[in-house]
Amino acid sequence: MSQAARWLELGQPTVTAHLQRLEQNIGATLFDRKRRPIKLTPEGHKLFDLARQLVSSVESGLTSLNDQMSGSDQLGSFSIGSYPDLAFHYLPPVLQRYRSRYPDAHIKVVARPYQVLMNCLDAGEVDMALVHIPDEEAKYVSFVHLFDAPFSLLAPIGHPILDNPTLSLENIAEWPLVLLSQESYTRRYFENAMDEKGLQIQVALEMDHSELVRRYVEIGMGVAITITGMFLPDQEGTPKFGMLDLSHIFSPVQIGVAVKASHELSPAAWEFIADLKAAATDDSSQSVIASGPDAR
Repeated sequence: MSQAARWLELGQPTVTAHLQRLEQNIGATLFDRKRRPIKLTPEGHKLFDLARQLVSSVESGLTSLNDQMSGSDQLGSFSIGSYPDLAFHYLPPVLQRYRSRYPDAHIKVVARPYQVLMNCLDAGEVDMALVHIPDEEAKYVSFVHLFDAPFSLLAPIGHPILDNPTLSLENIAEWPLVLLSQESYTRRYFENAMDEKGLQIQVALEMDHSELVRRYVEIGMGVAITITGMFLPDQEGTPKFGMLDLSHIFSPVQIGVAVKASHELSPAAWEFIADLKAAATDDSSQSVIASGPDAR
């Protein structure tokens, strides 16, 4: 537990609370706490095997991305902080084009949640962060707008909610939800909108990554609210989920590059920001933004 807390940069009580909430959500005991050290139960092993495959896929992609970007420092090194979904889907084609021009440039990619990224930016641990427009209290940050990410609802194929393209928050409140953790900006934004309407949400499962959210929607565990629908890959064969645009309920989220106003960026970093901006407005890149590189 202590090692997991350190790795996640969280307090041990927070990790324990997350695990207890996960057990409550899926209705199964995941750990045998009577043994020392604690062991996974058979149900815990099943969930672990499923989660490991999904997380391993994301981590291997990011590792490969960092490996490709490493090399001698001819142009000047810089580091990028990003939401995991953007690092996984949006950054690769832009980095690939940049690398084709500067094959020896050294670029580091750090994938973390919003608050961790902003702390890294403030501490100078990353040169820029690919995030939503910063909160008003982040006065030390300059923001370069790239594109708007619309809210979408994901549901398994055949779900009744997909028959209502103009659904309301009241309609959404009727169904179990698969949501990102409470540290997520998307989750907080959605919950605030529900609170303003006096609506209660039914949280069936809570996940730390949009890839996991999508997977559990596919197998019928609930519906999901996301801003990463624009990055979902084209579904080959029989579709496993459907998607509804929620622009009539929520305003799109502004996504862009945050930089510390007092930090002097290298010419390499500014050139890469220009590449990100060009990718967001280039006609050929709109297909990437709309459906991801295959296509959080």
